[in-house]
Amino acid sequence: TFGSGWKVPDPGFKHNSATRRIDPAYYVDRARLSKLYWKQFYRDNNVTEGSPFAKFVAGRLPPKCTIIEIGSGTGRDAIFFAEHGHAVFGADRAAEGVERAAAAARDGGLQAGFQVVDAADRAQLRAFLDRIAVDGKSVVYMRFFLHSIPREVQELIFDEISRLPAGFLLALEFRTDQDAHQPKVYGEHYRRYIKPSEVLHSLSARGFRIEFEEEGTGLSPSGKEDPHLA
Repeated sequence: TFGSGWKVPDPGFKHNSATRRIDPAYYVDRARLSKLYWKQFYRDNNVTEGSPFAKFVAGRLPPKCTIIEIGSGTGRDAIFFAEHGHAVFGADRAAEGVERAAAAARDGGLQAGFQVVDAADRAQLRAFLDRIAVDGKSVVYMRFFLHSIPREVQELIFDEISRLPAGFLLALEFRTDQDAHQPKVYGEHYRRYIKPSEVLHSLSARGFRIEFEEEGTGLSPSGKEDPHLA
């Protein structure tokens, strides 16, 4: 926007104060800043191997399940599930991630579809979920997603998935409140450090039964980072 000299001090610069005003329309709020961050992240990073959590979940599933991933990014885990014979529906608000995931699915001839969905928009999320036939072999999957959204959006998502027919499996992996001071590989961006007990209480209040829960490090190390996860 400002050209190559934007970092260079300019002592002679003056601004006509009579015309200067602060317009809130140009504030970079948390939502827009997050969107810009993930747009660049998906452009610059392309990890293709399924995550340790995806492998853990896959090992507990029967053949030919329906995987519904909210916050699918570039499809890293979604593609992994599709490669193992599951039908996959992925949603992310970043078009860059959705495009890359869709291309990977096409190239691999996989049964996986991806679409741009802002999970903070109840109507968008509901329309996405309502197009999928959910049954006892369905899995709603969210890895490294809950801690990237505000709590009110988390609760909106829990409300919407609670509308689905009973019997599906919900699989979550997220940063805990013990991770706040751990080293981070990808630098600073919005992260919410979550008390696992709060998530468990929120789900239990909606009728979910907790089948498995684990907290700690060593669950998903990445280079020099070993986050504290639930």
